Amino acid sequence: MHFRFELATLHQYILHCRVERAKYLLQHRSLSLADIALQVGFCDQSHLTRSFKRIVGLSPKQFLKQ
Repeated sequence: MHFRFELATLHQYILHCRVERAKYLLQHRSLSLADIALQVGFCDQSHLTRSFKRIVGLSPKQFLKQ
């Protein structure tokens, strides 16, 4: 995980960690996106999808296809 700790707020760091965990779960588990969102600490699937796209540059679906 490449992340510049000195330039990030705590909130940004936490979001980044949640998205990294979601990436792992998407690749290694057969859970729904809604279940992954709840498991990593997002309130719902749409919040995960927005944060994921902002951080990764792809939607979770696009990430899985690559």
